[in-house]
Amino acid sequence: MPSASSAPPAGSAVPAAGSAVPADRSPAPRIRPGGVVAAAGYCAAGAVLMLLQANVATFLPGAGLPGPPWDWFAYLLLGCIGLLFRSANVPLMLALTVPAAVLCLLADAGVAGFLLAFEAIYSGILYGRPRLSRIVVRVAQALAAILVVVVAASYRDVETTVLATVQALVVFLMPVWWAGDLRAQRDHTEDARARAEAERRDALHAREVAALKLELAVTEERARMARELHDSIAGHLSAIALQSGAAAAAADPALTSRVLGQVRAESLRALEQMRSMIDVLESRDGRGLPVSGQADLADLAGSAAAAGTPVRITGGQALPDQAPAALRSGVFRIVQEALTNCIRHAPGREVLVRLGTDDGGALLLEVANSLAPDAPDPRRGAEPQPDPGPGEGGNAGEDAAGADAGGAGAAVGINAGSGIRNMKLRAARLGGTLTAGAEDGLWRVAARLPLTEGPQ
Repeated sequence: MPSASSAPPAGSAVPAAGSAVPADRSPAPRIRPGGVVAAAGYCAAGAVLMLLQANVATFLPGAGLPGPPWDWFAYLLLGCIGLLFRSANVPLMLALTVPAAVLCLLADAGVAGFLLAFEAIYSGILYGRPRLSRIVVRVAQALAAILVVVVAASYRDVETTVLATVQALVVFLMPVWWAGDLRAQRDHTEDARARAEAERRDALHAREVAALKLELAVTEERARMARELHDSIAGHLSAIALQSGAAAAAADPALTSRVLGQVRAESLRALEQMRSMIDVLESRDGRGLPVSGQADLADLAGSAAAAGTPVRITGGQALPDQAPAALRSGVFRIVQEALTNCIRHAPGREVLVRLGTDDGGALLLEVANSLAPDAPDPRRGAEPQPDPGPGEGGNAGEDAAGADAGGAGAAVGINAGSGIRNMKLRAARLGGTLTAGAEDGLWRVAARLPLTEGPQ
């Protein structure tokens, strides 16, 4: 009988077309220990039963091939040689064992023939590839039916028919049920192992993706904080440097006092901004950056005027206090950066800040001033060059060449290199666009921003 670790439970399954191929099969005809044990066991069992004359009827008319009386042993030995490859090479096993089983039956060695037939069916179903396994199942079922029908039609005897039915069940159908059930269990185990491996790989991939997302989030947060520092603290420090330089050069005590008061106000705003940013960093959700409105734009204009650059704001009502906080903060930062650059590169020239809306309901922001005669070429920071680097920019750009040698020059080092890029990034995060460049003798920063919440 076939070697198996345990008897199969009730119910069997024929392998489906997509069943996994057992991992222990290989196309190379290698002899494995299980095949040696099975071959030795069947050879010994067949020989002992034949010597004890425990033979069974074959129901084959004229059975008994001419030859020596021990020819059945040669056929049994041939079949057992085939069983050596029961799991290593199923086609080779069937090619040797099936003819040997037929020869044993023809030599009137029924018990040896049926043993070989049982194991050929069992191993073919259990170890064969899915297609071959299904073929073996169908052949075994057909042989069982043929045996019963032929015996019943030939002998017309109930006792003989019952004996043939028992032989068909034991020799042909039992290995189909047993091997089919074992194979179904094995395929289920292999499928579960494959699913577990796939889940392990998916979990590993998910951890890698989570780590990358965390790294990206940290990078984006650092960039956001860098922009906030640049647009808030650096802007205030630039104004302080410019205003203190003007105070140092002024001979009028009243003007000096007024400028120093503005410097103090800028310092207090910078401290307030710094405290707000620290509160945001210490908060759970990282939200709460200060927002700005029309009053803050007026403060910007006053700070620029204290530095000697008059500012005129029109259309302030286009940015109501009910507008989204992100929009108000973005407008404030864009105007702050543009005014800082105007003061740096064209001090004393009037700056016009215009706010309005277009037919599509978007906010239009424009900051414009006349170009200074000795200012660096403004087109170096204009379109179509995206994201200008350090040293690029015109009147509202980031080049230190046009700065004064005194306090104004100190401000350049604080704020140079990323102003236009930050303004464009802020506009893009609000779902809008921003351009900066020279036009008709003016340096113009123009932005179009949606009044509703845009991409963040």
